[in-house]
Amino acid sequence: MNIKEDLVTIALHVGYSPNYPLVENFLKSFLICNKYPNIELMLIETGENEDLREWFTKIDFDSEFVNYDGTKTTIKKHSNVNITKRTLFIDKLDGEWYHNANHAPTFPGMAYTNAIKTAAKESKGKYFAFLVEDYQFNLVGNTIGEHINAIKELGELKTMLMFFTTTELYKYGQPTNRPPAGFRLEKLENSNFGVFKAAEPKFDFYTFFEKSIFNELGDMPMPTKEERDLYRKECTKHIESTGWSRYYPMVFGGLQFPNRLHEWAKKEIIEGTKANPDYVLFKVFDRDFAYLSTLKEYKKIGQNNIRPMTTEDFYIHVNGATNNKIYYTAP
Repeated sequence: MNIKEDLVTIALHVGYSPNYPLVENFLKSFLICNKYPNIELMLIETGENEDLREWFTKIDFDSEFVNYDGTKTTIKKHSNVNITKRTLFIDKLDGEWYHNANHAPTFPGMAYTNAIKTAAKESKGKYFAFLVEDYQFNLVGNTIGEHINAIKELGELKTMLMFFTTTELYKYGQPTNRPPAGFRLEKLENSNFGVFKAAEPKFDFYTFFEKSIFNELGDMPMPTKEERDLYRKECTKHIESTGWSRYYPMVFGGLQFPNRLHEWAKKEIIEGTKANPDYVLFKVFDRDFAYLSTLKEYKKIGQNNIRPMTTEDFYIHVNGATNNKIYYTAP
């Protein structure tokens, strides 16, 4: 593959201190998995949690990773990777309404919107992805470089790629996501990669794209109590009128945990890290192994039945979970 080493910004947002195990898991899995050589990693905190801000300030990606509790791991970035750390601490807005009395986010749309607007403005990367803490990377390889090649081939100023994040099965049945004739795998010529085109070009935070797209979007409106999805609605109107397309990759770099799994995941990470500071929640795989295994599975089930990988696929089938009830979602 012809991968140019353009700077890529990965923006990680958190606003709730008790979610530190998820942040820890996110960062360790990224260091283990990422082989793209030029990264700006933005650590964003919007809940005025001083413990998280202090930890973020101390993190040194040129050394072994240090967990939230101060325990040192043996986990380091790959030798060919350069990571520029940026911290972005955003205080709460005047009159904001999205935290309850226990400082837990009841609706995080304002925090998300404010964080992504600020991160997009402050970041230095040519390419940009905004993620939150309930995510783990699973594939060791240069998946970021593959995604860059994919959006270049598809048209980088008109393409939004659902970057790292798997989604749950039920979402693939929604009319904005599933095309009327079903999903069709498109193999790309210039990369060892395949994509599924979504039915509609809906704007979402969790996409990977060329950052100048933000200039076309204009100023994102902040959500209100009456219009909680205002930012998404307004941005979607724009991209619908300008001919953008939205795609799911054939092989995701990892998975996102549904909200119902958060408490279980945090408990598992805390207990696992006590026994082994290097602990990450889910298994990690070689990217080429995952690609070939996915192609093999597609051949078994047939072109008319294939779809993008789901979070359930990762948890139940790929990771071989023994307690599927924890993760069960009805189709």
